Amino acid sequence: MRLNSIDLDQVLESHLKASQVILGVPSEEGERFVPLPPRQLVGDREIPFDLFLKVKTREHQKVQFVRCCAKGQVFQARWQRKLQELQIPWVFFHPEDEPAVLDYLNAHLEKALVSDGLTYKEKAYLVYDVTLVWLRHFFTFEQARTGPRLQLALRYLDELCALINAEQTPNSFVMDLWQHDRSLYAHSLNTCLLGLAFTAYLKWRAGDIRDFGLGALLHDIGMTKVPPQLVSKPSKLTEAEMDLIKRHPTVGFHLLKNYAVLRWEVLLMVVQHHEHGDGSGYPEGLKLAKIHPWARILSILDSYEALTEERPWRHAYPPSEALWVMRTEWEKSRFFDQTYLKHFIRFLAAL
Repeated sequence: MRLNSIDLDQVLESHLKASQVILGVPSEEGERFVPLPPRQLVGDREIPFDLFLKVKTREHQKVQFVRCCAKGQVFQARWQRKLQELQIPWVFFHPEDEPAVLDYLNAHLEKALVSDGLTYKEKAYLVYDVTLVWLRHFFTFEQARTGPRLQLALRYLDELCALINAEQTPNSFVMDLWQHDRSLYAHSLNTCLLGLAFTAYLKWRAGDIRDFGLGALLHDIGMTKVPPQLVSKPSKLTEAEMDLIKRHPTVGFHLLKNYAVLRWEVLLMVVQHHEHGDGSGYPEGLKLAKIHPWARILSILDSYEALTEERPWRHAYPPSEALWVMRTEWEKSRFFDQTYLKHFIRFLAAL
C-alpha cells in the first residue's frame, strides 16, 4: 500500500514519536517493493525515482510503504546521516522504476570507484549492491536480457575482481561482502562471489575467472520460471512439484543459449550445475566424467552457499557443519568432484 507523499523528515519524526516501527529488513521474495541500501543514495542530489520506507504502526499492523522522497526531489545529505544514525539499513523502490534506479546507481558507481575517500571494501559494497539490482532486473524482465546488459554484468565482475585482488586478505574480504536475504538474487550473487575468490585461489587466468563468475551469477535464471510458491514452500515438495524444479537448468540454458557474449562453458555451468558425480543428478543424470569441470566446481559452490543460507524448511548450517554435510555426501555417493572438494575445503580453511 502506498501512502501519501511526505518527505523523509516528516516520516521519521511522525513515526518515531508515535513509537511506530520503521522496518529495516526485506521480507518474502514476492514483496512488491525492492530494497536498496541508503549508502547508494547521493546526498543533496535529485533522484529519478520514488523512494519509500517500510513501516508498521500500532494503528496499521499490516506493513505499509511510505513515500519519503518523490521522483525529481533532492535527497538531502542530512537524511542519509539520519538513516545511518537510526540504523535503518534499507529504503525501497517500486519495480517499475528499476531501469531508472540502475541508471542512477551506475552514474554513482562511476564516481565512487575513482574516489580516494572510499576504502576497497566500501567500493566493493557499492558494486555488490548495483550487481544485485542488475541481477534482479535481468532475471525478472525479459526485455532487459540484451547483449549490452550482459556486458554491464561483465564490467561489474571486473570491478569486483580488481577490488578483491587489491585486498591483503581477499578470501575473508569476499565473505564480508556476503549478504543473506533469502532471495534467488542474493543466492546467485553470493555463489558468484565464492566463484571469483575460489577460482583466483586455484590460480586461473583473469578471463576465465570473470567468465566463471558470470556463469555462477546466471546459473539459476531458470528458477524465474518456477512458481514462487514452490520455491518458498515450507513442507516437502510433491513429485510433480519436484519435476517442475528439476526443469530449471534446462530452462536456463534455453534462455541464455543465443547470447554471443556467453562462452559454451558458461552455458554448461547453467545446464549441469545439478548433475551429480554418481549419476543421480538432473536434468540428464550425467556421471562425473561427462560433467564439465566448471559445472563440477559450481555444484560445490552452489551446495555450500545453499546449505549456509536459511530456508523456509530449515535453519542455516554453520560453515563447518555445511562442509561436513558435503563431505559426508561425497563419501556416501560421490556427488562432488573429489579433487575440487578438497581444494574448496582448503580454500575455506584459509579464511
